[in-house]
Amino acid sequence: MNIGKLKFNSISESPDLLADPTRKYLATLENVSPTDIAVAEIDPLYAGGEELCAYYDVDPSIGGNCIVVEAKRADRRWYAACLVPTGSRIDLNGFVRKYLNARRVSLAPKDEAIRLTNMEYGSINAVGLPKEWMVLIDASLVEKPMVIMGSGLVKSKLAIPGSLLKNLPNTEVVEGLGI
Repeated sequence: MNIGKLKFNSISESPDLLADPTRKYLATLENVSPTDIAVAEIDPLYAGGEELCAYYDVDPSIGGNCIVVEAKRADRRWYAACLVPTGSRIDLNGFVRKYLNARRVSLAPKDEAIRLTNMEYGSINAVGLPKEWMVLIDASLVEKPMVIMGSGLVKSKLAIPGSLLKNLPNTEVVEGLGI
């Protein structure tokens, strides 16, 4: 399957292009053909959402960026992920803070995000995150036939049907998450 200038292969043909947590989670999916989900090798210099879309001629409306956030309230600290369309902004200390019922929300520190997800920074995705994390997904993405996002490794991208995203563990589909 080709999307723009990207050539995607079945995840079963290229498992080495997926981070361990992503590959392990995808292997647990029932009623999903391995050909429904694909992965493409990319130049890591163009791993960022907007850069990828421009370089590989991919429609930005099918791209998803995953942001790991750290939420705090009193002595409690927890993590969540937000998957928003490429090019979107996210209102962390307004919308997300209220949604997570936190006193403060910020981007998770880079080293902590890498350690907790076991994925490479710049390619963290919503597939295979720690089970206790809440995953907020912008409603527009679940309507897409295919969403392109990180694979957990900066050398590749994952193409997954938007309809599968709403079935990820602890996922909530949220209108207007990305602005």
